[in-house]
Amino acid sequence: MSDITPSIGRKVWFYPDESCIQSLAATRENSHPFDATIISVHDDGTVNLAVHDHVGHHFAKLGVTLLSPNEGDIVVGCATWMPYQVKQAQAEPSPAKKASKKAEPEILPQADAAPAPTTEVQA
Repeated sequence: MSDITPSIGRKVWFYPDESCIQSLAATRENSHPFDATIISVHDDGTVNLAVHDHVGHHFAKLGVTLLSPNEGDIVVGCATWMPYQVKQAQAEPSPAKKASKKAEPEILPQADAAPAPTTEVQA
């Protein structure tokens, strides 16, 4: 599983297997991954992807496992976060650190309440 929380609209890399490439007539020019966008996140951590092959053909892959790049070798049929996203996630402080760095809110004294406006009806 991934250390980054997946959400709709996030970009990932998809590594198709040969059966996927053949059944979809997808074009793979080298061993580079396909561009993919998360279009749904399931409770079990899998995701549905909108995928583009290397010449722009578009297809969907459902129930794809999303791995962190640090989980070992690339697994065909799975997706990973892009290296930039992993670096960004590592650079962000954890929620606990963020909470401890927040300053206490400044409480300002309330001014005397202003009188309610009146409306006069002109005849």
